[in-house]
Amino acid sequence: MTDQNDEPKTSGPVRGHPAPRVFTPEERRKGCHILIALCIIAIVAGPVIELIKYRSSPRYAGSETSDVRYKAAAKALVETRLRDPGSAEFSELRVVRVPGRAVVVCGHVNSRNALGGMAGAQRFIAGPQLLIEEELTSALMDVEWRQTC
Repeated sequence: MTDQNDEPKTSGPVRGHPAPRVFTPEERRKGCHILIALCIIAIVAGPVIELIKYRSSPRYAGSETSDVRYKAAAKALVETRLRDPGSAEFSELRVVRVPGRAVVVCGHVNSRNALGGMAGAQRFIAGPQLLIEEELTSALMDVEWRQTC
């Protein structure tokens, strides 16, 4: 039977609107799984996006080049304090960036001593100030090395 006025028949609380849909337990589980997956994606995506932004920034883009420059500057600075700068052999150089502090270069240098023999590798820290192991006590150099390098 149809109404003469052709008004739609509804069982919902508001005339003209269908009743709200009731989800089955399987549909609810599926919806929860989708919601959990979206939350996990949101949690993981944040840091990944920040990493992508950082790696595409000018500060990161030149870091490999600036590392070469920092190492070259550190070598030149260390050589000014050596008895025979031409004999300097550098090893294990690494650039250390500490947030809120200056960039430093840590490494080892071996050079000729006053007798003409190689003195043996000694640690150095080149930054705002230059610390060379032979100029400090070994205990003080150990402390500086642990804190900085």
